[in-house]
Amino acid sequence: PVGASTISNSDAAPISVRTDVLDVSISTRGGELDRADLLGYPVEKDHPEKVVRLFDSGAENFYVARSGLRATDETTAPTHLAIYTSSDSQYKLDAGQDSLTVPLVWTNGAIKVTKTYTFKRGSYVIGIDYQVENQSATEWKAASYVQIARHQPIIKASMLNAESYAFIGPTVY
Repeated sequence: PVGASTISNSDAAPISVRTDVLDVSISTRGGELDRADLLGYPVEKDHPEKVVRLFDSGAENFYVARSGLRATDETTAPTHLAIYTSSDSQYKLDAGQDSLTVPLVWTNGAIKVTKTYTFKRGSYVIGIDYQVENQSATEWKAASYVQIARHQPIIKASMLNAESYAFIGPTVY
């Protein structure tokens, strides 16, 4: 698939996040958002258990959101291929809780980066924030980036298949 990494994800663990409106999986490889289900939107009215899936790292419908930092001097940085750690493998927005944060940590010697996902009750917006701690004596500069990687399956055009005319694309702001 276009944009699919040839690097094995065997050393990357999934992190499960569930809010009142989203069921998400984040890979520890790069903190990649590799699955996002919309809990309030069933694919078919008669089957509410099967919900709309926005992101999917499966080979057929590969569609993921990636982000990371690139060091300006080409030193090692937490790109979308870096391995992060997390204190938990499951996060849940509990009743009475208005927001949920999911921190992922990457370290390389004196540089520590915490990539934090923020989820809010009733919202489909997912925030990403980076906190960089530089314990070295030298300056470390980096720039953030975001990528939508996808593989568009071929859909046979037909007047009876509305999906063949549908726009399938991302929205980032």
